Amino acid sequence: MTRRRLAAAVLIASVCAVSIPSTAAAAYSYGSRPMKLGSQGKDVRKLQRNLTTLGYPTTVDGVYGITTRKSVKRLERKRGWKLDGRVSRKDAARIAAENRRDVREAK
Repeated sequence: MTRRRLAAAVLIASVCAVSIPSTAAAAYSYGSRPMKLGSQGKDVRKLQRNLTTLGYPTTVDGVYGITTRKSVKRLERKRGWKLDGRVSRKDAARIAAENRRDVREAK
């Protein structure tokens, strides 16, 4: 009986940990940290919007998942950047600059 209670407590704790979003992750501003698979927050949402605007359709959900990684890799391949599926601070600045340039040219 003790093992069952322990197993149930571990299961409940892990479900709660996964389902409660991290407030720290949401506090990052765009370009203030490297982003990679598993990153979450407003900065990831901004990255996803930038990717979509640049022609790499990405779901804007604030989670750097497989789809975001694929879009980043497509962008890296097209631009001749290091192909790793991650967005460094430098990459974030370059993506934002390209996005601003594309928006200006569209007007």
